[in-house]
Amino acid sequence: MLFTILPLIMLTPLKANNAGYVTDSIVVRMFQYVFPKATENVLVDSACTLTSFFNQLKALKNDHSSVVSICHVGDSHIQADIQTGITRRMFQDFFGNAGRGLIVPLKLAKTNEPKNYRITSTQKWEAFRCIKPGDYPVGIGGMVLVSHDSISSVKIETLDLYNPNKWNFNDFTVFYDTSLVSLRITDSIPISYDPNGETAFTRQFKTDTLINNVNLTWEKEGNNPIRFYGINLRNGQSGVLYHAIGINGAHYEEYAVSPEFMQQISALTPSLIIISMGINEAYDKGFNPDIFYNSIDKTIKQIRNQCPDAVFLLTTPAETWYMFRSSKQRKPHPNIIKARNTIIKYAKKHQLAYWDLFSITGGKGSAFTWKKHKLLQKDGVHFTQDGYELIGELFFEAIYNSYKTNPENNHELNSDN
Repeated sequence: MLFTILPLIMLTPLKANNAGYVTDSIVVRMFQYVFPKATENVLVDSACTLTSFFNQLKALKNDHSSVVSICHVGDSHIQADIQTGITRRMFQDFFGNAGRGLIVPLKLAKTNEPKNYRITSTQKWEAFRCIKPGDYPVGIGGMVLVSHDSISSVKIETLDLYNPNKWNFNDFTVFYDTSLVSLRITDSIPISYDPNGETAFTRQFKTDTLINNVNLTWEKEGNNPIRFYGINLRNGQSGVLYHAIGINGAHYEEYAVSPEFMQQISALTPSLIIISMGINEAYDKGFNPDIFYNSIDKTIKQIRNQCPDAVFLLTTPAETWYMFRSSKQRKPHPNIIKARNTIIKYAKKHQLAYWDLFSITGGKGSAFTWKKHKLLQKDGVHFTQDGYELIGELFFEAIYNSYKTNPENNHELNSDN
């Protein structure tokens, strides 16, 4: 019964107290009461590797022209953008809204898409995702749409239930294979091309007014197919861009072996790269912690090659349950804690920050408690809407408290917090 009021309070931003913490949230206090075995909600960053990122956040308070970009890469927990949607909103409430950020044509790939945008087309597209590589390499969203028609179009729309203008944009970068096809913007409003945003995979466009939709049309040149990866939406304001990149069933390794993904991520100029995976590896037959460790290493090294100025934050998976055929009983999956320990081992070895969701959510036996309070779905892996929103809020709380207590910060709250 305690969690029946969660939907009413999850949308209330956390408030900082006089000490500079956001621990006075009703949701967080309820969480601590219901899950007494949960550890303190903090980031572990013994080497203070996030200092450069925190300094950029701090600068947003005075520099009204800068943008701080965050990339959160993961699996199905990220694809739906429920957890990351909450974290994005809270970052932007505190530090400014610079736009919706990267959006990917997931629905056209016949999979679930976040509810705050819509990408539609009258053409038939072929889709490839990093979990099932095909004839065409995937790009920034972990996927690619391919069309063999001579002309293909998509319509991009931003949506928000409470504020229709929340994600309006006047600056956008389209990710596609620019060397093979030509792109036209087929809208009546004036839209100009910005050559500063041109790469082998991107074209940047700007408008004088904020808009909430745009039509893109590609024309083939020769026999080359049209390849569309996604679009980055900005509003010209100072603040945070929080890009959520998730593919159902994804592993570290699948991103690591996607060269176009690695090349395109640099176009988002991330200051912080968050990686949240490990569950799918843990569920693989013959899961081997050493192989998993090497996959983490390969992925991070390749991203770092493309984004040398970015810092990393790894997260561990929460406990899940698994139906054992022999006993027909649900038990905690034994490989989850192995995956969690491997992620922490890697983070400590390479002095990376990490957020131990496994312990924060209660550790061993916690999956059944989360299910009891209707925060975990019947599959024992995915959270409910309330569960994801709670995790999104807890994640921001951990980052924000680390920001306020960073050695180079002044520990004082600004009046607008």
